Amino acid sequence: MSVKSIAQEHNRIVNSPSVIHVVLFKFSDQAKPIQIVQLMSEIKGLKGKIKGIQAISFGHNFSERSKGYTHAASITFADSQALKLFIANPFHQQLIKNSIKPILAEMIVLDYVDNANL
Repeated sequence: MSVKSIAQEHNRIVNSPSVIHVVLFKFSDQAKPIQIVQLMSEIKGLKGKIKGIQAISFGHNFSERSKGYTHAASITFADSQALKLFIANPFHQQLIKNSIKPILAEMIVLDYVDNANL
């Protein structure tokens, strides 16, 4: 790789905004606390399994304004292409099928471009 191509790649990474994937969870009454803890661990473990993930957070809501949504996950991606690859990734699809759907009542998904630093 030439110095020029390294510099171009660096500028592309530094100057392109990240993409944030936010998921709000409302779990079923049958969901056991251990299942939610395991889900949290599995979601955080995606960073080491799926390329393009920059950061992952998962937490329990403490606000009274949540309309019954008790947990949230936020995943930061390098770009929108990384998000597209994540959505189709077999690890992500297995997580949905085996760990999320069995305990889920409702879910809200929101994806946005982080323009805060532009």
